Amino acid sequence: MKKAFLQINISKTKSVFILLYIAFLISITIFLEMPPNPKDNETAIDSFSAERAFQHIRHIAKHPHPTGSYENYLVREYILQELEKLELYTIVDTFSGDLSTKYFNGDIELNNIIGILKGTEDGKALMLSAHYDSVPNGSGANDNGASVAALLETARALKNSDKLKNDVWFVFTDGEELGLLGAEIFWKKDSYRNAIGLVINFESRGSKGPSMMYQTSDHNGTLIQEFSKVAPKPLANSFMGDIYKKMPNDTDLTISLDAGIPGLNFAYIDGWEYYHTPYDNIDNVDKSSLQHQGENALSMAKHFGNLNLENLESPNEIYFSLLGKMIHFPQSYVIPLSILLTLFIITIFSTSINRGIITYKGVLLSTLKILIIILTSLITSISLWIVINNIWVKKMTLSTDATYDSILYNTSFVLVTFLMSCIVSNHFRKTNEFENMFAGTLLFLTALIGTVIYLPGASYLFLIPLLINGMVLSIAIRCSNPFKVINSLLTMLIISFFPIVLFTTVYKLLFIGLPPYLNIGLTILTSILLSFLEPIYKLFNRNKKLQISLLSTIIIILLVTGWVNSHKLDRPVYIEDNEHLHF
Repeated sequence: MKKAFLQINISKTKSVFILLYIAFLISITIFLEMPPNPKDNETAIDSFSAERAFQHIRHIAKHPHPTGSYENYLVREYILQELEKLELYTIVDTFSGDLSTKYFNGDIELNNIIGILKGTEDGKALMLSAHYDSVPNGSGANDNGASVAALLETARALKNSDKLKNDVWFVFTDGEELGLLGAEIFWKKDSYRNAIGLVINFESRGSKGPSMMYQTSDHNGTLIQEFSKVAPKPLANSFMGDIYKKMPNDTDLTISLDAGIPGLNFAYIDGWEYYHTPYDNIDNVDKSSLQHQGENALSMAKHFGNLNLENLESPNEIYFSLLGKMIHFPQSYVIPLSILLTLFIITIFSTSINRGIITYKGVLLSTLKILIIILTSLITSISLWIVINNIWVKKMTLSTDATYDSILYNTSFVLVTFLMSCIVSNHFRKTNEFENMFAGTLLFLTALIGTVIYLPGASYLFLIPLLINGMVLSIAIRCSNPFKVINSLLTMLIISFFPIVLFTTVYKLLFIGLPPYLNIGLTILTSILLSFLEPIYKLFNRNKKLQISLLSTIIIILLVTGWVNSHKLDRPVYIEDNEHLHF
C-alpha cells in the first residue's frame, strides 16, 4: 500500500514537472519571438527609432489616401519633402493612361516615388520598397504607413552612418491596393530591372506582432545565409515560405519576382481584425512592431548594401527560427536524410518486433486509436464551429476572414483534441507505450514523406523530432528494461523539446494568420503529436479530473468569448469593393 502510494506521488510530481517544463518551453519560445522594445528620440542617430518613425505616421495616416485622391497627393508630397531633406536624389515616376493587368483594366494615373542614396561603387543597387496608398475606408496607419515610415527613418539612419558600397533605392509605390499597379509599371522599365540586384519589400496585414520574413525568391540559399547573419530577433521559417507560395495572395514583391529580381518580404500580421478597416489608424499602431520592422529594414540595408548583388541565386535552404537564432541547411539534404531516417526507423521497428517489445497487432491497434482520435476530434471541432459560427462568430467575422478573438477558438480546437484523445485512449488499454509511440512515429514519418514531396520547406518540423525519437528508441530497446528508459523523466524532457519549440511557433503563426475554420485541420496534427509524445501523454490521458477540467475550460472559453462578442457588435465589419487578394 505504501509503495503504491509512493508511486502515485512520484507520478503526480513527474506530471507537474513535465507540465511546467512544457509551459516554460512554450513561454520562452513566444517571448523570444516578441518584437523589441521601441526606441525613443534619444537613440543614436545611426540607429532606428520607432518614436522618430512614428512622427511620420502622424502625417501619412491622417486620412484615408487611396490612389487618385487629394489625400494621396498630400502623402506623396510629404514623402518627397522628407527624402529631399535627407538630400537623396528623388524622382516622381508618373504613369497616366490605359493599364491592363491581372487585377485591373482601365485608365489610371499612378505616381511612384523613388529616392536614391548613392553608394561608393557602381554595382547593382539594393531596393527597399513599400506602397504608400491606402484603402478608401481606412487611413492605412499600419497598411502601409508604418512601412513607409520605417523606410524614411531607415534612410535617415543610413545618411548618418558610414557610406555603403551599393546605391540604395527607396521606392514607394502607388496603386498597390488596386492590384499592385505601381509595381507593375515600375518593373516594365528595363533601366530599373537592370539597375536593381535585390528587392526587400515591407508590408503589414495587421496592427501588431513581430516583423516576420515570410517570403523569399526561389534559389534563396545565399539570401538565407546572409539574412541569418544580421537579422535582429529573426522570425522566419521555410514552412511559412512554402505555405505562402500555395496561397492566392500577392504583394508588390510578386511583381519583382516575376521580373526575375531576387527578393525578401517582411510583414507583421497579428491584429488582423483591423486590416483594411477604419480602425487601421495611428491609435492602433504598435511601436514595438514598428521598431522590429525598422530594425529589419536598417540591418538588411547595411548588410546587403555592402555585398555584391550581381548574382545572389544559389540552391534553396531549409530555415527556421529556434529560440531567437536562425538555423538553416541546404534543402538538398532533405531527401537523403529522410531516406536514411526511414531506414533507421524501420530497423528499430524490426528489432523491437524481434525482441518481443512490440507486436504488429499492438501497433495496428495504436494506429487505429490515433485515426479514431483524429476523426472524433475533427467531427467534434467542426460541429462546435458550426454551432458557435451561426450563433455569434459570423457576426464578428470581416470580409477578409479575420475573426475577433480567433485565438480563443483555435485554442478550443486544440483542447477538444486533447479531450478526445483522453476519452478514446481509455478504450485502448491493451497496447503498451512502445506500440503507441511507434504508431505515432510511423504517422509522423508519413507526414515527413508528404512534406518532402509537397511542402519541402516544412520537412524540418518532422525530420528533427523523428531523428531524436529514433535515437531514444534505439537506445531504449537495447537496454534490459526498455519500458523504464522510455518512461524516465530524462527521456520525456529530450523527446518533447523540439516538437514543443518548433510547433509552438507554427501554431502561433497559423493561429494569427489563418481563420479558425481552416485551423480546425490542426486537430489532425495535434492528434499525431500527442501519440508521438506517448510517454508524456500517458501521464495525463487517463486522468478523469483533467478531462473534466478540459471540458469545463472549453465551455468557459466559448461562452465567455460569445458573451463578450455579443456586447461588442459595434466593431467594424466592412465589405471590400475590390477583389484584390492583398498579402
